[in-house]
Amino acid sequence: RRQALASVSYPIAELGNCASEAACRAYCDELANIRVCIDFAEKHNLISGEEAGEGRRFAAAGGRGPGECSGRDSCAAYCEDIGHIEECLEFGEKHGFLSGGELEEAKIVARLRREGMAFPGGCTSKAACEAYCMESGHIDECIAFGESSGLVPPEELAMAKKMLPLIKEGRTPGGCRTKSECEAFCTNPANMRQC
Repeated sequence: RRQALASVSYPIAELGNCASEAACRAYCDELANIRVCIDFAEKHNLISGEEAGEGRRFAAAGGRGPGECSGRDSCAAYCEDIGHIEECLEFGEKHGFLSGGELEEAKIVARLRREGMAFPGGCTSKAACEAYCMESGHIDECIAFGESSGLVPPEELAMAKKMLPLIKEGRTPGGCRTKSECEAFCTNPANMRQC
């Protein structure tokens, strides 16, 4: 997308005659300008059709999300905190930002929080929980949580239980500790024999 941005010449009449990327971003951060900015960005291939649709849904929702967030980054930061799960779940489901597996996972997390279930290591965000569970000393706790919470699908849970002794002993291919790490290592043809 940077190549497309480099091809844009300033000032941009459609965007209030903004004279630089920073000025155009400031213009587009104003709620009244969301639609014209989305149209411009889509027309110049600065965003994908999917991103444009997301932006239009956000504008239709009033241009403000949970916690008064005003865009993708600020909403993601706000909604990463499990303490905001109910508000973010309601907004995401109502306006089509959550669907499928992501929606189901959010519903489970919200239910667990309402029920007072403790998250591994007291983590309060998905990233923090994943980081905590990546440490080999926490694997047992995280597998137990995954099983009791219903957050981990049964087939992944079975695989994790099989891998647990190997992870603890450091005997996994390439020293991988998660499904994604092992898949990344084992999809490399040079590692096939070890896998």
